[in-house]
Amino acid sequence: MADSIREKILKNIVTTLQGITVAAGYNNTVVTVSRQKKDVLEATPTKLPMLVIFPGSDEPTELFGDLLNRELFLTILAWIRSATDLEGKLESFIADVQKVMAVDYTRATLAIDTQEEETIYLHLEEDDKEGGASIAYTIKYRTKRTDPTQ
Repeated sequence: MADSIREKILKNIVTTLQGITVAAGYNNTVVTVSRQKKDVLEATPTKLPMLVIFPGSDEPTELFGDLLNRELFLTILAWIRSATDLEGKLESFIADVQKVMAVDYTRATLAIDTQEEETIYLHLEEDDKEGGASIAYTIKYRTKRTDPTQ
């Protein structure tokens, strides 16, 4: 069975985020990229920095003949550990995500556009060694009305 365009886009995002490495010119090297919610709950220092993709709603917006415009809303949870300067380390990790997601806004020609939305900081207390942020995106794409794989 063929993957839907939505599934192909999500797989593309996983591959894209896995490209965050110091060797590739980023500030950090991501250790874990996942689409599994359980990975957040099971995060250990050896799995950090971690990115978890949470797909949200997928909304049809317009119909053009046999083509259906869609908007996929998703959140990327960025979670990091640092013994010192947690805020600075988190900011550099957020910047890495923003940078890599902007490299190919068409998601390998699967999407019309990738738009960054809001960033929300999570669990940043003065004495914390771990913290994170959720970075929201809207992915605009198109499928056939009768076949989400095309």
